[in-house]
Amino acid sequence: MELNKKIAEWCGIKKQLADKEHPLRLAWSYPDGTESGYLPHFTTSLDACFEYIYPKLFRELDAVKLLILLSQWVWDIVYGNDAPALALCKAVEKLIDRR
Repeated sequence: MELNKKIAEWCGIKKQLADKEHPLRLAWSYPDGTESGYLPHFTTSLDACFEYIYPKLFRELDAVKLLILLSQWVWDIVYGNDAPALALCKAVEKLIDRR
């Protein structure tokens, strides 16, 4: 699965049909009840990461696990030469895959 979609689903953003008249057109349903034809670009946008990923991390992880994840994030930025948003997505992907 594409990393951006994997992160979106983990954040509670769900894919659905946009309407019955256009069954191939998809929409995305957000946890706050809004809908959009587009997903946030988590892998390239820190704004999207901090709007959707960060709050979920704080709700679901205890302080030690959050510190470990954030350490992985910084490590990937500094030593992996990843862009910050992509590095955070990769750290979260490891968390998702462990569950």
